[in-house]
Amino acid sequence: MDKSAMNRVRQGAERLLHRNRRILRKNGKDYHFTCPDDIMYQGQWLWDSCFHVMALRWFDPDFAKNELRSLVSGQWPDGRIPNMVHLRPFYRRIEHFTGRDTSGITQPPILADAVWGIYETTGDRAFLEEMFQPLCRFHDWLSVDRDPDGDGLISVYHPWETGIDNSPRWDTIFGVDPAKFKRWKFNIPKTKLIMLFNFVSGYRSERMRRVSLFDVEAIDMNCYYCRNTATLARIAGELGHGGLREKYELRAEDTAQAINTKMYDPATGAYYCLEGRGERMLKALTPFSLLPLYAGIAAPDRAERLIERLSDPDTFWTEYPVPTVDIKHPAFDPAQYWRGTVWVNTNWLMVQGLRRYGRQDMARELALRTIAMVDRSGFREYYDPFTGQGHGAGHFGWSSLVIDLIETLDRDS
Repeated sequence: MDKSAMNRVRQGAERLLHRNRRILRKNGKDYHFTCPDDIMYQGQWLWDSCFHVMALRWFDPDFAKNELRSLVSGQWPDGRIPNMVHLRPFYRRIEHFTGRDTSGITQPPILADAVWGIYETTGDRAFLEEMFQPLCRFHDWLSVDRDPDGDGLISVYHPWETGIDNSPRWDTIFGVDPAKFKRWKFNIPKTKLIMLFNFVSGYRSERMRRVSLFDVEAIDMNCYYCRNTATLARIAGELGHGGLREKYELRAEDTAQAINTKMYDPATGAYYCLEGRGERMLKALTPFSLLPLYAGIAAPDRAERLIERLSDPDTFWTEYPVPTVDIKHPAFDPAQYWRGTVWVNTNWLMVQGLRRYGRQDMARELALRTIAMVDRSGFREYYDPFTGQGHGAGHFGWSSLVIDLIETLDRDS
């Protein structure tokens, strides 16, 4: 891919992030954030904002900082950071039932990496200090409230908390025939019912666990949690908080050990989610089964097996990698939301993992194919893994992660 094409994609990504900007005035204060799409998704989402920041930091770090300030403004007194803040009244009433302008559930805890990313590019120690306490409160809430059995693995009580709303991983929980899945018929009514149960529980985790129809220790959530707890330890060390650094280092090590002990399946050479108190393994092979690469916690022999999975053209290494389920899985659909389509954020996570294990060659190839896909079809929500055709929202914010991929390629060249 030539330099002019790279510049074209980068400039398009910058225009996209400007297009999706919002400044919301509430209670005499301005909140700056990037909505995922200016038509379909007009609020602020936790992990979307963290991905937006990884692009924004390269050309508008001040807005990136304000994006995260806006996000943590929605933090609850117990420390949770909701998956959505600045909700419009319709969503408060119909989807989340909270009576607040936030949801009551959370989302992938990748905020520490976003904060550290801004620090890496700006050296702004004051911002690091500003975000440290919200990060500690968030991770302490996850550790205490979302690990009821104390095994080091956090639980989710709604599929939306993973961000992978209708993944084939949840089909057995919902009693769905993968080949007959229809989002409107199975996913939407049941996720609304789960949300209602969570509301009745007051969004209190101990109650949600008793009544929820969805109780999962998700491999992806725990890899995000593990890596970002380690990042939080790094932030604590950078700020001179030696005791807190040790606390979060030990917590990250406990989670890493639990992931490797309980979530790895030697027969298939991959990691999987655990469902319910009996911790039934949900063996749908998705790229999220490979996220111990991103977390940096897979032993070398296991990492090699994960990379073999990723590079297999009959599994994930399609013309435009990485589909969100193994292409041989009965649920695979190259055009359906999270059931076989390609997402730029998933590819970005895979690039991080490959680089962490010294596979710069494969990481470069994946980055180039991802950038080419976006150049071909625009900044879509998701893409066909064979043709690169775009689907879903037409101006999707986190597809701007190509900026960070381009920066990575430039640094490596």
